[in-house]
Amino acid sequence: MNARLTSVSGWSVRAVWQGVVWKDFLAQVQLKPEANHAAFISLGGGYETSLALKDLDHPRVLLCYAVEGEPLEPEYGGPLRMIVPHRYGYKSAKWLGRIEFIPGRRGGYWEDRGYTRDGLIEPGQTLDVNTGQRRPVAGGEVLDF
Repeated sequence: MNARLTSVSGWSVRAVWQGVVWKDFLAQVQLKPEANHAAFISLGGGYETSLALKDLDHPRVLLCYAVEGEPLEPEYGGPLRMIVPHRYGYKSAKWLGRIEFIPGRRGGYWEDRGYTRDGLIEPGQTLDVNTGQRRPVAGGEVLDF
């Protein structure tokens, strides 16, 4: 899947990510009726974030284990991370160890430190790591470049 990961700190990178499409993963899970959010917890429990299931209903949300044909290195969130291209990168949890389906939003590592709970990409500028150029973004998933 070709998608751009956009950081709230002002940079973004486009790559070809490989893994399991979230919708395919979710089709194998029996959700309790009250579950309307997913919480993503890192190995060791040091990082957590959550998103509404409706916000994860996007064709390029991925449980990612490889990038550009190579296993995902720990430096970039391996062995398993989320790719949620229509949200800021802090919603693409790294070092994924557990997913819990819950009846409401929980706090998260960055959200508890002041970042937005929904992680929507806001209009502004990003440094495109692929080209080294600063580029405008309209908000939402970055598809223009």
